Amino acid sequence: MSGCELPAGSLGIPGSPRAAGRWWSLWALSAAVFAFAGGMGISLTWDGSFYLFATLQDGAPMIPHGRTGNYPLLGPVSALAQTFDDPMLLAVVHGLLCAAVPVLSLAAAFAMLRGGRRALRVWALFGVLIAPLPGQMCITMEATPVLQLLWVPVAWLLAGRPRRWLPVVVVALIWMFYLHPAAALLFGAASAGAALAAVLGDGGERVRNAMVAVALLGLAAAKAMVTVRDATDYERGQVSLSAVWDQLFTAAIMTHLPLVVFLSGVLAVSMARRLPAKALWAVAIIAVLAAAGLCIPPRWSGALNYRKFGPLLEAPLVLLAVLHAAALRGRRVRLLKVRRDFGEADAAAMAKLGVACFAVALAGSSLAWRLMLGDFERRLEAAEGAIIDNGETGFDRSHPLYHWSAASTALILQGREPEKLHLGIDGAIIDDGRAFELFPNGCRARLEDGWFRLRKFRRAIDPDARPPSGAGAGAPLRPGE
Repeated sequence: MSGCELPAGSLGIPGSPRAAGRWWSLWALSAAVFAFAGGMGISLTWDGSFYLFATLQDGAPMIPHGRTGNYPLLGPVSALAQTFDDPMLLAVVHGLLCAAVPVLSLAAAFAMLRGGRRALRVWALFGVLIAPLPGQMCITMEATPVLQLLWVPVAWLLAGRPRRWLPVVVVALIWMFYLHPAAALLFGAASAGAALAAVLGDGGERVRNAMVAVALLGLAAAKAMVTVRDATDYERGQVSLSAVWDQLFTAAIMTHLPLVVFLSGVLAVSMARRLPAKALWAVAIIAVLAAAGLCIPPRWSGALNYRKFGPLLEAPLVLLAVLHAAALRGRRVRLLKVRRDFGEADAAAMAKLGVACFAVALAGSSLAWRLMLGDFERRLEAAEGAIIDNGETGFDRSHPLYHWSAASTALILQGREPEKLHLGIDGAIIDDGRAFELFPNGCRARLEDGWFRLRKFRRAIDPDARPPSGAGAGAPLRPGE
């Protein structure tokens, strides 16, 4: 039996509509979980709440560190803000737009990997849903969607580079380029995958895959040079050895990283050796229970620190997918033993396990976040005075709202006419009471009436304060302004 055939008891014969439908059912479930998460307001986690606040108050998309790939995600929100007055509704729209990136990336990958290549869909599914999972609760963090977009060009490579999908691939690559510095590493991983495909190919395939490898390597070099040239002080500080070490420890201990490594390892082992049914059940029970345990907020509070390490997990998946594709073509691969009966049924079984863990972890964490927002609203109502800080809302260090962005989250929860100004954990009133700073030498906002009515807080600070001549809404908000 070849690698493209399915063993008895599988989902169906290669190319059968029933087998294909099962894969798309997994995609639909994943899309539903992302939609649920967006509806729970996870776009407000960490920096995301300031992205939304500044976009609304500014009247234009908030583009941090020159990452212009945010325009498609925040541009529609800015436009809708001219019609809708509910910031929580706009937060849901922002969350759904961010969720559309992995949903559409996985749909494109599935659509390209058809027929005898359907077993390769498991790699795209793991690459889009599982490898980014530790950082998924920070859905607005640009490092997460750039990981998920990677699987559009990788699936195109695995599918034999279908010409009709080339425009979609080009759009995905351009978006990655302008989304996050991690794109340089991901272009490098895709280039390595294309180079490996060239080595394992024959004749014209070898030449064409080599050309793709060179093009992707050129993109990686270009992105690296642009990043070095344009890096902000913040970005340079984030790649210091001490920062990387501290965040690696947090990401490994406080996120889903061990689960991701476990699931990816089981997938790689199952390619080489058929796992007994009892072992598979044990793996499934352990993995799903672990995913449920990760819904507890302290277990995903390190999501923000995962942004540097996603490419380290995506790269092995890309290379394993290329080796699997070669094995499906009947190529003898010395680097990886692929059992002859590893077909679509086995890939689909691992895909189901992956989707189950993803769904439990993200849906449960998103529900927990929405409950935390409700609790935050109640604490804001109970706090006395117009100007309050974290001491009056009482979040400890393990709480996701123990963050400078709690200030912007509080404003969004109260609507366009907030009654209380929360200064977060490091915020302060500055500029003689005309502005507030969310963290030292960082994001600032003027106490003026823009989309949010904030001038009242100047009067709360100094009842005799009067706006300076010519002051008004519309002056731009930017980090570190």
